[in-house]
Amino acid sequence: MTVFAGIAFAVVASLGKPVTPGTALLGVLRAEAVKILIIVALLWSVLAAYKEVVLLAFFGTFAASVLAFGISALVRDE
Repeated sequence: MTVFAGIAFAVVASLGKPVTPGTALLGVLRAEAVKILIIVALLWSVLAAYKEVVLLAFFGTFAASVLAFGISALVRDE
């Protein structure tokens, strides 16, 4: 889920041509909104498709993947 959301973020963020810092910020905010909408839609589709999903395990794994995906941007190669 987070991989697809990240790809959507990159695509939407690259669509605009920022002229000022304000328009650049609007582009990033728009991309973040699309990312959140995709995550919510994918979560809903999984919960609708799999009736016997273990919610604690599912949301725990989802939270861990979101944190890992976010922290991965902070890791640098030396």
